[in-house]
Amino acid sequence: QRARQRPLESSAVPGESRVQAKHMGDSLLPALQWSGGLLAIHLIFYRAAKRVGGDIGAAPHLAGHFPVALTSFSILAVIGTMKWLSHAPTDRLHGYSADGVFIARFMLAFQLYELIAITFDWKLAGPGTVMVMHHVLVVVLSAWVVTHQYMHYYCIFFFGVPEISSVPLAFVDLFKQVPAMRARFPMLNQIARNSFAVSFILVRIFWFSLVSFHFWQDSLAELRAPIQRQPIALVITVCAVNIVMVGLQYYWGSLVIRAVIKMIKGDASHKDA
Repeated sequence: QRARQRPLESSAVPGESRVQAKHMGDSLLPALQWSGGLLAIHLIFYRAAKRVGGDIGAAPHLAGHFPVALTSFSILAVIGTMKWLSHAPTDRLHGYSADGVFIARFMLAFQLYELIAITFDWKLAGPGTVMVMHHVLVVVLSAWVVTHQYMHYYCIFFFGVPEISSVPLAFVDLFKQVPAMRARFPMLNQIARNSFAVSFILVRIFWFSLVSFHFWQDSLAELRAPIQRQPIALVITVCAVNIVMVGLQYYWGSLVIRAVIKMIKGDASHKDA
């Protein structure tokens, strides 16, 4: 059945690969334009929240951030999952994929927007500076994918599928930062929290780890290959970024598991985790 699925278009000719990479360099401009569009949506909802007032008016930048984040997470999760399950790559590291370029470009636009949004309200960065580091690393990685014919297949997973857990997370963050809404919709808040915990553990810990294992197998094979199709520094850097990203998933996963254990034990403090 996998054999009938549409394969990634692959170029085995180094010269052709460079030509495609040159054209893909132009893809950074649409990403910047999309980022500006996301920022415009944020500002529209921000002004609306200020005008409406009330609970949401007390956190206008959160009101601006929520629809942008929810929409972006949904687009990346749906398209990423559909394309990941339907692709049968001929070359998992160097094959060209228009779907992979689109997802990387959209992720780049969204992460640039996130960095700008944080300057409006530091609460959007979450506790500490971990999310800022995450945004910067993803900006660098997605920009590389857009401008090089490299990792198109894997970026469909890494930039798309894990956002499944981010969809309920958008609601969790909304309720956490607007306690009045959490008190008004306790059932919806609990459904969002449970959905986030289950999807995070399944997707971002187990599935993410499995795909990272295959990515490392391919990357090590690339480093041992007699002819290098990408600069060694690029391959090593991407591998290093993957280590950091896997570490972040495990760190966040440990927090999720602790909250689940507290909930099982009946500890009410899990609601603030």
